[in-house]
Amino acid sequence: MNAAGFVFIALIFTPPARTYLIATLTLTPLVGFCLINSDYQQYAGLSGVLHGLFGWFALREALNGRRSSWLLVGGLVLKVGYETLFNPESPTQTLIDAPIAFEAHLYGALLGLTIALIRDQTRL
Repeated sequence: MNAAGFVFIALIFTPPARTYLIATLTLTPLVGFCLINSDYQQYAGLSGVLHGLFGWFALREALNGRRSSWLLVGGLVLKVGYETLFNPESPTQTLIDAPIAFEAHLYGALLGLTIALIRDQTRL
Protein backbone atom coordinates (compact mmCIF):
# COMPACT_ATOMS: atom_id res chain seq x y z
CA MET A 1 0.00 0.00 0.00
CA ASN A 2 2.83 2.41 0.84
CA ALA A 3 4.61 1.57 -2.40
CA ALA A 4 1.47 2.52 -4.31
CA GLY A 5 1.44 5.80 -2.38
CA PHE A 6 5.01 6.57 -3.46
CA VAL A 7 4.08 5.91 -7.10
CA PHE A 8 0.87 7.95 -6.78
CA ILE A 9 2.73 10.98 -5.40
CA ALA A 10 5.40 10.72 -8.10
CA LEU A 11 2.70 10.62 -10.81
CA ILE A 12 0.70 13.54 -9.41
CA PHE A 13 3.57 15.94 -8.79
CA THR A 14 6.23 14.58 -11.19
CA PRO A 15 9.21 15.78 -9.17
CA PRO A 16 12.70 15.14 -10.55
CA ALA A 17 14.07 11.84 -9.21
CA ARG A 18 16.82 13.61 -7.26
CA THR A 19 14.32 15.94 -5.56
CA TYR A 20 12.04 13.02 -4.71
CA LEU A 21 14.93 11.08 -3.21
CA ILE A 22 16.16 14.07 -1.18
CA ALA A 23 12.64 14.77 0.12
CA THR A 24 12.16 11.11 1.09
CA LEU A 25 15.56 10.86 2.79
CA THR A 26 14.91 14.12 4.64
CA LEU A 27 11.44 13.22 5.89
CA THR A 28 12.11 9.61 6.89
CA PRO A 29 14.40 10.26 9.87
CA LEU A 30 12.49 13.41 10.87
CA VAL A 31 9.17 11.55 11.13
CA GLY A 32 10.91 8.74 13.01
CA PHE A 33 12.44 11.23 15.43
CA CYS A 34 9.03 12.83 16.05
CA LEU A 35 7.57 9.41 16.90
CA ILE A 36 10.18 8.64 19.57
CA ASN A 37 8.00 10.02 22.35
CA SER A 38 4.74 8.58 21.01
CA ASP A 39 2.81 5.65 22.43
CA TYR A 40 3.82 3.38 19.57
CA GLN A 41 6.03 0.46 20.55
CA GLN A 42 7.00 0.01 16.92
CA TYR A 43 6.13 1.71 13.66
CA ALA A 44 6.52 -0.25 10.45
CA GLY A 45 4.88 1.94 7.81
CA LEU A 46 5.85 4.94 5.79
CA SER A 47 2.51 6.73 5.87
CA GLY A 48 3.96 9.68 7.77
CA VAL A 49 6.61 10.13 5.09
CA LEU A 50 3.94 9.88 2.38
CA HIS A 51 1.89 12.61 4.07
CA GLY A 52 5.04 14.71 4.29
CA LEU A 53 5.87 14.23 0.62
CA PHE A 54 2.32 15.09 -0.38
CA GLY A 55 2.35 18.25 1.73
CA TRP A 56 5.82 19.27 0.55
CA PHE A 57 5.07 18.93 -3.16
CA ALA A 58 1.48 20.25 -3.01
CA LEU A 59 2.48 23.38 -1.12
CA ARG A 60 5.51 23.89 -3.36
CA GLU A 61 3.23 23.83 -6.40
CA ALA A 62 0.73 26.16 -4.74
CA LEU A 63 3.44 28.67 -3.80
CA ASN A 64 4.76 28.53 -7.36
CA GLY A 65 1.42 29.68 -8.75
CA ARG A 66 -0.58 26.51 -9.35
CA ARG A 67 -3.79 27.60 -7.69
CA SER A 68 -5.48 24.19 -7.84
CA SER A 69 -2.77 22.82 -5.57
CA TRP A 70 -4.19 24.91 -2.73
CA LEU A 71 -7.12 22.45 -2.79
CA LEU A 72 -4.66 19.60 -2.24
CA VAL A 73 -3.02 21.45 0.66
CA GLY A 74 -6.43 22.21 2.17
CA GLY A 75 -7.53 18.61 1.74
CA LEU A 76 -4.41 17.36 3.50
CA VAL A 77 -4.92 19.79 6.40
CA LEU A 78 -8.58 18.76 6.74
CA LYS A 79 -7.76 15.03 6.58
CA VAL A 80 -4.99 15.20 9.15
CA GLY A 81 -7.02 17.54 11.35
CA TYR A 82 -9.97 15.16 11.30
CA GLU A 83 -7.76 12.17 12.11
CA THR A 84 -6.07 14.05 14.94
CA LEU A 85 -9.29 15.29 16.52
CA PHE A 86 -11.46 12.20 16.12
CA ASN A 87 -9.06 9.23 15.68
CA PRO A 88 -11.58 7.49 13.40
CA GLU A 89 -11.88 3.79 12.74
CA SER A 90 -10.55 3.13 9.27
CA PRO A 91 -11.31 0.36 6.77
CA THR A 92 -7.57 0.35 6.14
CA GLN A 93 -7.02 -0.91 9.69
CA THR A 94 -9.05 -4.00 8.87
CA LEU A 95 -7.26 -4.43 5.56
CA ILE A 96 -3.75 -4.30 7.03
CA ASP A 97 -4.76 -5.85 10.39
CA ALA A 98 -2.85 -3.19 12.31
CA PRO A 99 -3.57 0.16 13.91
CA ILE A 100 -3.08 3.31 11.84
CA ALA A 101 -0.41 5.68 13.16
CA PHE A 102 -2.36 8.93 12.89
CA GLU A 103 0.41 10.76 14.77
CA ALA A 104 2.80 9.85 11.95
CA HIS A 105 0.39 11.41 9.46
CA LEU A 106 0.30 14.60 11.52
CA TYR A 107 4.07 14.82 11.96
CA GLY A 108 4.73 14.01 8.32
CA ALA A 109 2.26 16.59 7.04
CA LEU A 110 3.56 19.29 9.38
CA LEU A 111 7.17 18.56 8.43
CA GLY A 112 6.45 18.50 4.70
CA LEU A 113 4.48 21.75 4.79
CA THR A 114 7.12 23.42 6.95
CA ILE A 115 9.99 22.36 4.69
CA ALA A 116 8.10 23.62 1.63
CA LEU A 117 7.61 27.00 3.32
CA ILE A 118 11.25 27.23 4.40
CA ARG A 119 12.52 26.25 0.96
CA ASP A 120 10.23 28.79 -0.67
CA GLN A 121 11.50 31.56 1.62
CA THR A 122 15.18 30.69 1.27
CA ARG A 123 15.11 29.41 -2.33
CA LEU A 124 17.39 26.49 -1.45
